[in-house]
Amino acid sequence: MIVVVISIVVFPECFFQSDIYLKSLSNLVSFLSLLFACLAFIVGAMAYKNSILRPKLTLQIIPYLLEDNEVKLHVDENGYVLPVRPNNEWSVILKNIGEVSAQYPMVRMRFTLNGGKYFSENLFQGWEAVSHAYGSGYYEFQWSQNSSSILYPGFSIKLPTIYFSGKYIEGNFSVDFTYIADRVSATNTRIPVKVEVPDYLKHPKRINQN
Repeated sequence: MIVVVISIVVFPECFFQSDIYLKSLSNLVSFLSLLFACLAFIVGAMAYKNSILRPKLTLQIIPYLLEDNEVKLHVDENGYVLPVRPNNEWSVILKNIGEVSAQYPMVRMRFTLNGGKYFSENLFQGWEAVSHAYGSGYYEFQWSQNSSSILYPGFSIKLPTIYFSGKYIEGNFSVDFTYIADRVSATNTRIPVKVEVPDYLKHPKRINQN
């Protein structure tokens, strides 16, 4: 004890500097504790938000041949879809209008034909054939990305264009689009399609021959 008192008297600046260092260290520890507390609060708030909120997906199907609010496909007299673009193609856009990201989005389209054959496995590029009617072709196709795909809030993605050119279709049909993602319930949209021969093929102009 006597040695400590003598040391303070002889070398006071050393002890005062040590005191300042300890105070600075204490302030730094307090600052770091506050910083970690703020980070923990932010992480907790984000986790709570993600556990409460859900993504919200919308699917927009854009057929280029839309007349009188009817989706149509034009075929020739033999029932084959005419190779006239863009009338024979559909665009499909998936969008997240929710407040949190949608993970693993997936879209399926299921055809219900009134007659005739279904489709070949590789007809729709970018869509995987998943359901097959024996002897009649594939009637259900799926679009999905890799296992790490994420659709962020406010963002949209254009799916592979659906082309019908050259396909034989017998009569009107319907297509059911189902879209889903992680923590998003499946939603279904049905599109009835009217198949018809255009007027210019039904009533071609006659060429007068002299």
